[in-house]
Amino acid sequence: MGRLFASFFGAVAFLVVILRGLLEGRAVEATLESACLALVIFSLLGGWLGWTADGAIRQAVQTQFEAALEPAASGQSESSQSSAR
Repeated sequence: MGRLFASFFGAVAFLVVILRGLLEGRAVEATLESACLALVIFSLLGGWLGWTADGAIRQAVQTQFEAALEPAASGQSESSQSSAR
């Protein structure tokens, strides 16, 4: 998910800076320099956000999965104890 966020954030930032440069009539070199800088910064930011979101989602799913398995495991251990008697 980190790579997806990084590529999306970077591409959007690059596009926004290019469009801003065109609308303001800025020099091509200055616009491209700003766009490349925005691409790098927002790609790093997007990668970090994606990595963080991926970890949070994985942890939430794991917690829900373990909570769903808990009643089944306790029911199975109770039935195995009563059959052993």
